[in-house]
Amino acid sequence: MKSQLLAAVEGGGTSFVVTIALLRPPDVTSTSLSTSSLSSSPSPSPSSSSSSSSSSSSQLIPHTSFEIIHQQSIPTTTPIETLAKCVHFFQQHAPEQGYDALGLACFGPLGVNKHDTETYGKILSGSPKKEWRNVDILSPILDACSSIDGNGNGNGMRRRVPCYKVDTDVNAPAMAEFEYHNHNYYHSVNASRATNNNNNNNANKNGNALKLKKEISSLAYVTVGTGIGVGLIVNHQPVHGMMHPEGGHVPISALPLPDSTSISNSEGFGGYSWGNEKSPFQGKNTVEGTASSVALTERLRAENENENEVLRRSSNIDGNSMSTSMDELQERNQLKYLPDDHPIWDICAHTLANLCVTLALTTSVEKIVFGGGVMNRTILYDKIRMRTKELLNGYLNLEELTTEEGLRGYIGPSVWSEGSNGSGCGGGADAGAEISPGLVGALVLAKLALEEQHSTGEVAPVHIDICSSTSSTNTSTRGRADEKISSSSSIRTLVCYSGIFALGLILGSRKRQ
Repeated sequence: MKSQLLAAVEGGGTSFVVTIALLRPPDVTSTSLSTSSLSSSPSPSPSSSSSSSSSSSSQLIPHTSFEIIHQQSIPTTTPIETLAKCVHFFQQHAPEQGYDALGLACFGPLGVNKHDTETYGKILSGSPKKEWRNVDILSPILDACSSIDGNGNGNGMRRRVPCYKVDTDVNAPAMAEFEYHNHNYYHSVNASRATNNNNNNNANKNGNALKLKKEISSLAYVTVGTGIGVGLIVNHQPVHGMMHPEGGHVPISALPLPDSTSISNSEGFGGYSWGNEKSPFQGKNTVEGTASSVALTERLRAENENENEVLRRSSNIDGNSMSTSMDELQERNQLKYLPDDHPIWDICAHTLANLCVTLALTTSVEKIVFGGGVMNRTILYDKIRMRTKELLNGYLNLEELTTEEGLRGYIGPSVWSEGSNGSGCGGGADAGAEISPGLVGALVLAKLALEEQHSTGEVAPVHIDICSSTSSTNTSTRGRADEKISSSSSIRTLVCYSGIFALGLILGSRKRQ
């Protein structure tokens, strides 16, 4: 079995991570957390990027069959600028034979119903990011990942479009975590048959390793960053339904705090600033409105301003000189410098425990995995586990929810922890490619697209004539994006730069809205 070339996009609120990777045969899957294993295989790309935000070193992703060849982190600015850079990256590194599959994992709300050709691959109109509403993410990137060969009809040129799959930046890593758990379960079963269990007492001593008792059919992935998102796998499939889960906006109960604390409880906080428009419950007493990094920072700012006002009145200190210190502290990512015993972490843990209880009661998921920058504060895990048990109050009398060992297996961190390059050691400038649950999820989407293509018998690549008014495609693997590519053929004959083409697609999409 030959390696296949994958294109992947993790579209986040702060950056778009674009990646080109090889899907290696199973016999070279990395099973170690070490990220130092580099392949000596030549890059399939004719060129490479040398910017500080890019990487061209070949690197295996731990616990997967993916080998990163090229990667770049692009700051999320305007849709036109961001997508133009994504398009340029994939065209800059495009091999002659084209990419085999594309996986797109993006922030939401996102159109994920492939049968809805009007919204698939688009940011939906309910997005709190105003300038990203109704923006077509998929079409320009898919076109950039397509290639041209000389086997067409008529004018002799056809466009080869890779198979592709789109989902949210939380559903995608949920799929990756789900696949990892069950893959390790099968391996642990086979290993237990061939070896003695002499090392059982050393298992899970750090609380990060899974105790693999059984195959699971459901899993929730929760990312806690500037926003909070929930990805769900139920009955082995990602949950879509009307749209996709938006569990970060569910309400929570307030946490009663002692009067001596310097920080207000959930009821005393008016909700984060993102809740002013198109946010359920106006962002007040919700998971995202209370425990996201935006909400935590704004709560600290409010508390600081209150304390400054009291101090100013009692000491006659100039208020303007005091207020600037909080702005500077915020710019330095103040949450990183708070001590572990700061009461804000109790509020955060209580909020996320509310979410765990909601997931356990409504979906009965068999595992909850956390990721995102806020969860780098590792003391949160034990706090969340303890508070989850307290809130459930013995109602679900299950080992996973009533014992310390069970809770450690039920609620835990991603195997590809944020900011650690998958190794848990914290990535620096020389740490190689950026590895996160969202990126692995995007690559899993590409792999699943390949598997679905093979399972339906549509193994041959899709081709679209770009020099004639007619298109020839392989049955149902393309929908709206096919029509857009064929209907835009006249534009393509005039436009030769990928960045300009991406801008045209986005602006055209906005006009149609």
